[in-house]
Amino acid sequence: MFRFTIRDVLWLMVVVGLGLGWWAEHQWVTKRSLAERFDYQARRWEAWCYRNEFSSNLRFTEHDSVDALVAMGDKIIPMIFERWEPRIENEERPMRPPWWAVLERITGLEMVSDEEKTEGLPGANPAGIEIPGLEEQRWREWWEREGKRKYGIQQSPPTAIGIET
Repeated sequence: MFRFTIRDVLWLMVVVGLGLGWWAEHQWVTKRSLAERFDYQARRWEAWCYRNEFSSNLRFTEHDSVDALVAMGDKIIPMIFERWEPRIENEERPMRPPWWAVLERITGLEMVSDEEKTEGLPGANPAGIEIPGLEEQRWREWWEREGKRKYGIQQSPPTAIGIET
């Protein structure tokens, strides 16, 4: 005959609780659409970046949402460009997440070379150098030049002024 102590029952409750927590999280992730999962992880990452924008020793790609976004694959690339607002010069808005870092990890493409990052800085390590404005500009150019076509984004034909269709 089994005899359970209070301690045994408490341990069983902890184990069952952890299992149910994992199962609930798993169900949420697997039953949500890609767009919902993208939006959830993007909002988490953006909020974290805004809260930590003045931390000089922080790498903004080290948040766990970045790994979750990358794991979603190239189907989120159009969603990234839809969400990623263009930078306005001299704007006084909070720092935006470095979406180019997610794009680099998904596509394997680098828009700014190590030589460009270290230009004028002999012996510098390019891994720690980022040029946000140039990264953003080059990714946007890539998106217009080939990204939209590659990911099936249809561009509407230009309409002539004064001509009704």
